[in-house]
Amino acid sequence: MRKSYDQVFNKLDQIAEQGWRNLSLTAEKANDQQNKMLQVSEMWQKNDIFRDLLFHQPLLDVATSLIGPNVQLFHDQALYKPSKVGGSVP
Repeated sequence: MRKSYDQVFNKLDQIAEQGWRNLSLTAEKANDQQNKMLQVSEMWQKNDIFRDLLFHQPLLDVATSLIGPNVQLFHDQALYKPSKVGGSVP
């Protein structure tokens, strides 16, 4: 799981894909790539491991036992901040 997570975040700098952003950037720090707090939306569409986890029947069974039979995915996101790098996020 960790390897898949890292693979998605490592590809972000290589591709101009929608669905990710650096949350630490502001208008004042538009060119500051030193601080990173990355957010990826729709992680399940970017990696087969996350999609398989989302649709894993035993996990769906737990969800339906807690909230009922009409389980729907509204939104998912993953966050990444490198250790010992970065600062506050507005």
